[in-house]
Amino acid sequence: MTARRALGGHVISAGALGLAESANWGLSRLGKLLPLRVRCPCCGYQGPSFLHVNNVKKTSWNAACPMCDSRSRHRGLSLMIPDLLRRREPHTRVLHAAPEAVLRRVIEPIAAVYHTSDLRMDGVTYPGEDLSRSRLPEASYDVFLCNHVLEHIRDDTAAVAGLARTLVADGLAVVTIPGDFRRQDTKHFDDDSFGGHWRDYGRDVLDLFSKFFKDVETVDLHELDKAPGGLSHGIFPGETAFLLRRPLPQPA
Repeated sequence: MTARRALGGHVISAGALGLAESANWGLSRLGKLLPLRVRCPCCGYQGPSFLHVNNVKKTSWNAACPMCDSRSRHRGLSLMIPDLLRRREPHTRVLHAAPEAVLRRVIEPIAAVYHTSDLRMDGVTYPGEDLSRSRLPEASYDVFLCNHVLEHIRDDTAAVAGLARTLVADGLAVVTIPGDFRRQDTKHFDDDSFGGHWRDYGRDVLDLFSKFFKDVETVDLHELDKAPGGLSHGIFPGETAFLLRRPLPQPA
């Protein structure tokens, strides 16, 4: 994979692009000579670094696995979710919204039922599914994985309500979203031209989750960063997941 391909076509500045590409070029040429520092829990890659990538916001250093393209949040979730599933009964039914192949490979083999949904993706269990106008079967799944989806939905309140309706009474939703959770207020955008995002979340998202779930837990995925042999999984500080348990009854 080239650095330019890893960047996905988003360039903030020639300087940032040049630095990232230069670092990735050096990694591709000299990587075998450098000491091992990182390990990807999604695919097993080990190397001196992950790839450095740019998006419309910033340069992310040590971000993308060169083998499976996992990012910080994928690596954290791949370590957390299997443990969550093992704590539940053995017949766990999982629904994965906007399923990424890198997480599917981790979750599908350990779920009794693994189903998927997406608005535009082909080959999913529920194609054309808009969470804010949910047509998913009610009270049908034990675990719902929603990784960086809510920011792409204009009416995220309706989306969280749809997510809650899909879960059984003791169900669990695992949600990740972009944001700065040191900041109280969510930043709202006038349109979705910012990478398809309608908002950048703050801590007030906890109020939204609490409208639809009895228990809301914030998990720092960076705490899972230590890999065997003193290596790093490349899980960034502040990488946050929300565990939403026991959906509340909702008005008909």
